[in-house]
Amino acid sequence: MMIFLRRTDSIGFAFTLSYSITHLPHFAHLTTEGRHYRNNNTDMMKYQRLSNPPPSETISTIQNLFQTTFGTEEGESVGTLSANLMTQTPSNDLFVFVATTNDEIVGCIIFSRLSFPENRTRAFLLGPVGIHPNHQLKGIGQGLIQFGIETLRQQQQVDLLVTYGDPKYYGKVGFQSVTTEIIPSPWPLSQPLGWQALSLNGDLDVSKLLITGSSLCVKAFDKKEYW
Repeated sequence: MMIFLRRTDSIGFAFTLSYSITHLPHFAHLTTEGRHYRNNNTDMMKYQRLSNPPPSETISTIQNLFQTTFGTEEGESVGTLSANLMTQTPSNDLFVFVATTNDEIVGCIIFSRLSFPENRTRAFLLGPVGIHPNHQLKGIGQGLIQFGIETLRQQQQVDLLVTYGDPKYYGKVGFQSVTTEIIPSPWPLSQPLGWQALSLNGDLDVSKLLITGSSLCVKAFDKKEYW
């Protein structure tokens, strides 16, 4: 099951189920100064990074968001994955970003550490990515991803981002398709064309990168079904 982001049409991302928008309980757990923008429907969006770990109520809210976004078949698995990432992953191995409007969480992306035992490249894995069905096709997903990328770039603690999803979508925010010979995946990939990378280090050229050996994902992602 390829859970990082599911493509449903040639324009954007749409899902069949639609529920009430999940609410952000409070802002005590928000850390990085957010970015505001107004979309074509005059909704004011705010992008924020959450502290680690988020409060349990916020974790439940994000889990419900992913369940809603991915629908009946995949939603339970992806929702559980998101909760496990936030509760089982050491704080220095995780970044969680949300998009909110009127104090309601409408989008979430998660970055978790990807380690290479034989290489010192500081890498993180982007996924899962979820935007509430009522707010899709508005550019929120790409805006949130771009905010996350720029936040990590400014912190200068991450050299490389990797993701597993639709190349056309992720290519719009700078990701390039790579093979597992260039960057090894933790598990064999069911859809190898979805393996992509983005350098946050000006001295690191993805097209010339060659990481030998194996890679290790965090505990929550270490299951064959996610790959």
